[in-house]
Amino acid sequence: MIVKFCSRYNTDVHDFRSSNGFAPTLLAHMTLGHYIVVVMEKLVLRQLTKYDLNKADIQEKINRIAYELQKKNYVHGDLRDANVLFDTENNRVVVVDFDWSGIDGESVYPPFMNPEIIWPDGASTGQIMCHQHDVYWLSQLCDIINPTIS
Repeated sequence: MIVKFCSRYNTDVHDFRSSNGFAPTLLAHMTLGHYIVVVMEKLVLRQLTKYDLNKADIQEKINRIAYELQKKNYVHGDLRDANVLFDTENNRVVVVDFDWSGIDGESVYPPFMNPEIIWPDGASTGQIMCHQHDVYWLSQLCDIINPTIS
């Protein structure tokens, strides 16, 4: 199992993704002082590669992640390639890191966003998170297959 300590965590979005097979199973969560302790199943994960992304079923799963989040009015907020991974034991795409997740158009980005990352327009500390930001990151991931020629 994996144990994570964080200042915020959306168990509803994590459970939703897990129920469709797109996230590790959430085993427990509790508040301990100023932290939320999250316990989840341990998976053997690796980053997606160009080889993975050339497969139509992987692309379909990535599109399904975005569609289902939008359908439930959820937003992940940080669907960079570091958080959309391949579960090698179960041969599936999974999403991790639900610290920022919330409701599309209501939840806000946390403080201390990495300034080294080029975030989508409108994605910054204290600003409203929206589904288009998730779509931006997933399209960046899929661009690994067909990079734009400059």
